[in-house]
Order: sequence, then structure tokens, then C-alpha cells
Amino acid sequence: MPPTITVFGSICLDLALKVPHLPSKGETVLGTELAMPPGGKGFNQALQAHRLGSKVYFFGRLGDDAIGNIVLTELEKESFPVRGLRILKNENTALGLILIAPDGTNLIGGFSGANMNFSHDDIDQNVYDALLLSSHLILQLEIPDSINLAVLRLAKEQGVRTIMNYAPYRKVPDEVIKLVDVFIFNELEASGFFNRTIENPDDLFEVKKSPLYDYRKLYIVTLGANGAAMIGPEGECYVDGQKVDSVDSTGAGDSFVGSYVHFVASGEGYYQSLELANIVAAESTTVIGAMPSLPDIKRVKKIMVKKGIELKKGREP
Repeated sequence: MPPTITVFGSICLDLALKVPHLPSKGETVLGTELAMPPGGKGFNQALQAHRLGSKVYFFGRLGDDAIGNIVLTELEKESFPVRGLRILKNENTALGLILIAPDGTNLIGGFSGANMNFSHDDIDQNVYDALLLSSHLILQLEIPDSINLAVLRLAKEQGVRTIMNYAPYRKVPDEVIKLVDVFIFNELEASGFFNRTIENPDDLFEVKKSPLYDYRKLYIVTLGANGAAMIGPEGECYVDGQKVDSVDSTGAGDSFVGSYVHFVASGEGYYQSLELANIVAAESTTVIGAMPSLPDIKRVKKIMVKKGIELKKGREP
């Protein structure tokens, strides 16, 4: 049986433009390649888990505009589950604006649109049923805090393990923090959360001295090309970065989140899941665009074989 995961979060259309270099203030730079795939942190994370073999229930919002129609067409091609998507009348679908330099670094802006128009009426029987069947819930910070909180409360009532990708960084209600079991950050987000600089594994391991650290929770920080680190009840650990020919880091963090939860839900240990997610996320940077780059299980199998990692039962869809 494949793992079952519920994801509440954002969905948008990404306009990804490859440029010779990232522009300075006031500078116009003409692009060389344009891609327009669906994106959004919630969708990307759900899609990564889906491509690895998880059964995913995704809840998101689109506008009833031309952009929303483009997104739906792409999801149909992907055979991605759309039961949890609602189309909002007289609303605009969210947009992501991404400039990508030759070395894979990027600048990203976004328009939230329908993503911020969830209502409490949306926490309905479909959500209850999805959580009842799921072992894990994934959330991010691109939808309203009140909705995240309502879903977290429901998940806790049903014994579902809760994961918060704390991005994009902002302050959230204390009860949200209390109800999350696993936090996943990048360096900047972790630094803001703990109110101290976190740039490497040792910085993360020092947060246990912080009054903001809760020994009952698991904290994971992705460190880009330098790998990822984890601290929590099971101890602390670090995995090295992967050497790949990176062309676009857009969506790499989402790839990490979706694959990490997939592997944990498949029965892998925390360290093994960290290691595997780190490999998958690095591979995602070798293709331009978030949606096109997220590796499927066939691609992951080939990578693991090359690295001498046996795909045990539980890693298979």
C-alpha cells in the first residue's frame, strides 16, 4: 500500500524566465528561455510526493480565469488529483514570477490571488475524510493562518503527524507552532524562527540552548548545496550536499519537503529520509522550472542505483 498524505497549500502558474544574469536595481535584462508550469509551494510538495508514489489529497484554490484554465489543463496531463481544488468566481489565480541565472540562482516574486481566499467552510467532509486516511499533513505559509490552524486542529484530533514548511517566513500564531510536529526551513527561515544566525549544521545544533527550541519537535534545515541538517528527540544529524549540474534551484526546497514526507510515510527512518530527500532535491535543480524538475520514481530509482543505494520495500510506490 502506498503512503497517504494530505497537503493544504498554494497553487499558481509560474512564469519562469532564464536570463543571462539577475538584474540590478533599474536594469532590464532580456530572457533567453520561458517556461509556464503550475507551481506554488503546496502544489509542488504534493506533486513531488505524488510522483514518488504517495497517494495525495491536495486542497488548493484557483481563480475562474484563463490562468486557472492553463493550470487545470496541465494537471490533467499529469494525472494529478484535483478533487480538492476549488475554482473561485471573480478571482484571479496566483502567479509566481521567477528570474533564473545561468548558475541556477533566482529571484522570485509572487501574487497570492485565490490562495488567500480559503474560508472555514472549505474545512468540510472531504478534508475530514482525507485526514482520516492520511498518516501525514503538509502545510506552508502561502495560505491564511486561520486555515492552517483549523486543519492542524483537525489533524491532531485524528492523530495525523503534522509537517510545516515554514515558508515564506513570517510570524504565525503560537497555537500553530504548538500543533506542528516537524518544521522544515531553509537557512534564512530558520534564522528568523530561532532569532539567531543559522548557516551550517553546528548553528542548528546550538538551537537546543534557545528558549524557542522545543525538545519534542523535529527541526530540519536545508542548506542548499551544503546538504541538510536535523535536530529533534532522536538526536541530531547532517547529510552532505550532492554534486550535480545545477541549472535552476526553483522548487528544490519543495522537492525536499515532498520527498522527505513521502519517505518517512513509507516507513523510512528519519536519517534515511533526510538522506534520500537531499538526493532527490539536488536532482531537481538539474532541470529548469519547478514542476518539470520534480523527479518521478523511475528517475529516482536510476539515481539510487548509481549511488549504490538499494531501494528497499517502502521506498517503492
